[in-house]
Formats: sequence, structure tokens, C-alpha cells
Amino acid sequence: MRMRGDNMRCAKCGAPGCCVDMQGTVLCRRCLSESIKGRVVRWIRKASPRPRDDLILAVRNDLQSTAAVKLVYAVERAFDVTIQVLEIGDQPTLEELVGALHFNYTFVDADYNTYTEFRLRVLEHLPPRFSDPLVVLPDALEDLVAYALGEVFLGKLRGLTLDAAFRVAYPLAAVSLREIAQAFPARLSNAPKLYSLSSARKIVEWALLSSPTLCNSTVQSLLNVASAIKSREKYKTP
Repeated sequence: MRMRGDNMRCAKCGAPGCCVDMQGTVLCRRCLSESIKGRVVRWIRKASPRPRDDLILAVRNDLQSTAAVKLVYAVERAFDVTIQVLEIGDQPTLEELVGALHFNYTFVDADYNTYTEFRLRVLEHLPPRFSDPLVVLPDALEDLVAYALGEVFLGKLRGLTLDAAFRVAYPLAAVSLREIAQAFPARLSNAPKLYSLSSARKIVEWALLSSPTLCNSTVQSLLNVASAIKSREKYKTP
């Protein structure tokens, strides 16, 4: 949906509208940000964070990760957690932002070209001092659908080892890349690289335009697969 003219107003507060959410509703940037924060809180709660939990936010050099850091900071007070940011990539890009927010920060120099590879790098480099952390991934709606269609549903299940071993939260699961780009404008260098490399990207973009509910159903199916694998590993006979 494109906004035209100067008379577009935010559907929530009446201010000049500059953004459009996933339902096509015109919003101002503040109301869009508040809407995203509400979804982030709901999706973190789906992972059942515990009092005094250790939350490890795994990030990479993309717009979703920048937004995830800012959003976790914005909703931190809703949870009694200690936050550690783990950046994985070829160079540190979020250290300054994380430092300004006073989160603990670790950088790991490692390569990956798929969502599966990124998850395996996270699993390999989780700080050993945390016995049962809540792992938070920066994947937006499109990331999760692309991961499901392009990897998991094709039998590439190794990345779900992370979900089997730890509690994993997906705070951006109900937030689109377009919404993130509107609420958190960033440099071109922070483009969603893994998504652009995904073999399922064109299918995801078609689904978003023709049937957004299909994307939400795909995410839920992915989470069901992860839950089934976790249950199988939990009750597997030694």
C-alpha cells in the first residue's frame, strides 16, 4: 500500500501518517513503534521468561538485529532479565549501540550464508557460563517464513538443534521487514542479507502480497516442528 497526498493521518492518534503496518493501516512512526513493541513483548512472553533469567540476544549485521537490540532495550522493564548481546559475523557492527544501552557484548568472527548456519554458529558460541539461557533471535516474519520454506520444510533440520537445546524467543516473528524499515531507518549496509540470499525469498514476497495469513501460518508450523523436535529430544531414551 502506498500513501498519497498530504492528508493521510495516523489511524490511532490523528498525527500525519508516514508508515503503513501489515494490515495496511496508516500510522505515524510513534504509533507504529508502539505497535511493534506490543508484539515484541507478546512474543518474548511466548518463550516463558523466568525471573532473573539470562537473556542472550544473538545478532548479525542487518536491520532486524539493530531493531531487535533497540526493541529489547525498550521493553526490558517488562522482564526481570539480564541481557547479553552476542554478535556473529565478519566484523563487529553493533558494539557501539549495545555499549550505549549498557548491555554486555561479545563478538564472534564467524561466517554463515543460511539461517541454518547462523543458528549453528549461535549454538557453538553461546557463553558456557549460562546453563539455561533464553536465546533471542532477530528474525522478522519474512526471515522465519524463508527459513521454514527454504530450509526446514526441505528437510534441513540441523538449525532446530538450537530450539531443542534451549528456550528460544522470536520477538520479531509478527513484525515485517517493511515495518522495521519504517520504524527504524538504517544504513543500506544493514540490509537483511540472509533474507536476500534465501532461495525462498520470491515465494515469501508473493505470499505477503497475496495472503499474509499464509505467512503467519507458516511461522506457526515452523514453531510446531521445533516444539516437536524439542519434545522428542527431551523424552528420548538414553
